[in-house]
Amino acid sequence: MVAVIWPCAALAERPAAGLLWNRTGLPAVFPLLVVTAPGRDYVVELTDAETATPAMAGYIHGGRFFRLLVPPGRFDVTFHAGSGWAGEEMLFGPATQTMRLEKPLVFRVEDFRTKAGHRIDLRDWAPGERAGLQTRRIALCQTLRLAPEAPPALTLVPTGPDTEQSAGDAPKYGDLWRYRHVAQDRARWDVESRPC
Repeated sequence: MVAVIWPCAALAERPAAGLLWNRTGLPAVFPLLVVTAPGRDYVVELTDAETATPAMAGYIHGGRFFRLLVPPGRFDVTFHAGSGWAGEEMLFGPATQTMRLEKPLVFRVEDFRTKAGHRIDLRDWAPGERAGLQTRRIALCQTLRLAPEAPPALTLVPTGPDTEQSAGDAPKYGDLWRYRHVAQDRARWDVESRPC
């Protein structure tokens, strides 16, 4: 009896969906949404458009919601698709399909409250063509709101003509009109993000 050994790439454990690595050292705060069809997985790679330095990569489970937070900058975006994960070097083995966006994507703050990101739809992408690729800009608007668990501390400040009492002393009955409440800087604020 003769044993036959077929050459093939050794399969590695399929990574969890999300960030594979970030080599920028910058905070990742801008949204990149990718919509895919089930049946194969994807790796998205971002490369700095100015220096051609690899910036970050994420792993996408086909057909599931995917959001990657990206640092500020201008990035070339490349997708690799396939099934049967063979590791970061071989990706999906010899059958890996690759597609790069024609233009770099820019992730930045557009005004004091808007973070600009992108949404890419790969559901109609067929290997070897770009016709099914849909990219559009998205934005997150941010507002500040007082954290519910941290109400501001209040201090009484004298405002009337009779101010013998120092600030913070309890006013005497009838003298309340001479005092006003002042919020201290210890209040905590939450940033609330929503699509805009």
